[in-house]
Amino acid sequence: MDSDSARTRISISWVTLNNCYSTVDLRGGNHPQLKSNLCIPVLTTLNKLSMWVEGREITSEEFTGILQYSSKCLALKELVLWYCLLPPSVQAESVSVLRSRNVKGNIQSIILCVL
Repeated sequence: MDSDSARTRISISWVTLNNCYSTVDLRGGNHPQLKSNLCIPVLTTLNKLSMWVEGREITSEEFTGILQYSSKCLALKELVLWYCLLPPSVQAESVSVLRSRNVKGNIQSIILCVL
């Protein structure tokens, strides 16, 4: 996805991961990894990232990885997480970059996490 979109200069502004998210590739730069084992590269034109992860618990490390990935998407304005179990807390520095850029967070979760 990254090399093709970069080569042809395709602007990707919104990505929705609907029950295809697997984990965050913590070894490879905190990229979201799909169930197919493909990783989503940093998308510099991404405005909105929506993730539907129904009924699955996201670990602290994964959530931090999602926030770190999101902070690398420089055009990001909104991060939406739908119907997942979130960790009870997250490190403040993981959220600080997104807050400083006024990225909106919308979390519809069974366990709410305060951003």
